[in-house]
Amino acid sequence: MKVSYQGDRAVISDFSVSEAYKISVRMETEGVFYYSSLRDYIKDPEIKEIFNYFAGEETKHLAFFKSKLSESGLEEIEKDSIVDHLDTKVFDFLKNVQAAGDVIGDNLGKALKTGILMEKQAISFYRALLVNVKNSSGADTILDIIMEEVGHLEKFIAVYMNHIATE
Repeated sequence: MKVSYQGDRAVISDFSVSEAYKISVRMETEGVFYYSSLRDYIKDPEIKEIFNYFAGEETKHLAFFKSKLSESGLEEIEKDSIVDHLDTKVFDFLKNVQAAGDVIGDNLGKALKTGILMEKQAISFYRALLVNVKNSSGADTILDIIMEEVGHLEKFIAVYMNHIATE
């Protein structure tokens, strides 16, 4: 895997299938932590339920990516790779859960917009990886990951649109 920087943006190229899964595991782990922490902070039961659902979705995807990494058989061979030190920055903008709660409060619309933004950032990250894939199995892996994240985004948008319609 090669990582170069163009300004503040990391450009990742020449990564293996297992490295793609490692990046996914890291991002999904961050997502589980964020959604679970926010769910635990928020007092409104409706908002709690929604973030509980998405924490569960991230947990399912985390298990999927961990199993794919294990199936690749390369996890032990590539034990200490650059991926282990890579900051995806997908969840950077609201790392402090207390601050996230202060920003979102009990406003379901804001909470859902935040989820939509986070999923869009994840998709953008994976698309940036896809541009630099040199082999077809790596491309297939990244496309699978993008489709998982698109599913998250669509669910967030559907819940958001339903929320707007009932306001």
